[in-house]
Amino acid sequence: MSKIKYILVDVDDTLLDFYKCCHTALENLFAERGYPFSEELVKDYTEWGNELWKIHERGEATWREVCEKRWVRLSEKYSFFIPNILELDDRFRFYLGEAHHKIEGADEVLSYLHQKGYKLYVASNSTEIYQKKRLNQLFVTFITI
Repeated sequence: MSKIKYILVDVDDTLLDFYKCCHTALENLFAERGYPFSEELVKDYTEWGNELWKIHERGEATWREVCEKRWVRLSEKYSFFIPNILELDDRFRFYLGEAHHKIEGADEVLSYLHQKGYKLYVASNSTEIYQKKRLNQLFVTFITI
């Protein structure tokens, strides 16, 4: 019998397709605000976010600085005004919490591991409240959040 009893599972790009979830969240946010929306904008948001997140992981920027820089870059390139960056980011995270685009096969893998008796737990660097909201609606029977 395996000595492994517990498995930590990442959320974004393991259980959920972050790009698709991000696309949905940005599309809803920008429609709500009347901001211009495009596929290129989603691509820029995710690329810049990845770039800035790496800077944060190296300890060269705080989470708040990453958040602000990402939105400032977008607003400058796509010509829209953001009166309150942190409020906008909170609203984006609300919509991200509503987005549910599963990675193909995630259910089957979780079901298999669950049936084999493994205890499954989420490990994520994202905000707990939004991850819980997303996962409770999708994987509640298999995973401890």
